[in-house]
Amino acid sequence: MQSNCIFCIAMARLSFMALNKACLKQSRYNRAINSIFS
Repeated sequence: MQSNCIFCIAMARLSFMALNKACLKQSRYNRAINSIFS
């Protein structure tokens, strides 16, 4: 049970980091588009 809990926390952290990176890429992309259209 304990090891499963640690595994779940590690997976949640990894997916959060992946989401964070995707968000950063998306905001950079949006900024580029805004600078083109504005």
